[in-house]
Amino acid sequence: MRTRIFVLTGFILALSVAIAYATEPCDGLPYGEARDCVKAELQKADAQLNKLYKELQAQIRVAYKDNKIIAADSVKQMLVQAQRKWIEFRDVECSFQSEQAQGGTGTLEPFVHSKCLLKMTRERVEAFQGYIADLKKLKGTE
Repeated sequence: MRTRIFVLTGFILALSVAIAYATEPCDGLPYGEARDCVKAELQKADAQLNKLYKELQAQIRVAYKDNKIIAADSVKQMLVQAQRKWIEFRDVECSFQSEQAQGGTGTLEPFVHSKCLLKMTRERVEAFQGYIADLKKLKGTE
């Protein structure tokens, strides 16, 4: 019985790792193609983030419309401030990471920078999706 559980657990772990790598379309490509792929994926992620940002603002307006304690404008202003600070952090963090990757040559810096931007943008997309889901639950529209 333990052997079956061990084998099943190993299979599930291997499958999840394979799925994780399969969702990264730029991995395993030659450098030039990978660089272009990451740039294209970053454009997609950035467009998705911008769309979700607008949707989040709309959901804030709906969720806090009748709230007597917290004004929708106040919450929206906090979102604007948070997003500006996040962009500032993202840019500095990715510059730091790409600087570390240079190793004196500088050839990898743009690629590492773009991969970092992509990773952080995807994480922000997930956060916005969570915020939107929470606001929909708050208003009972989900």
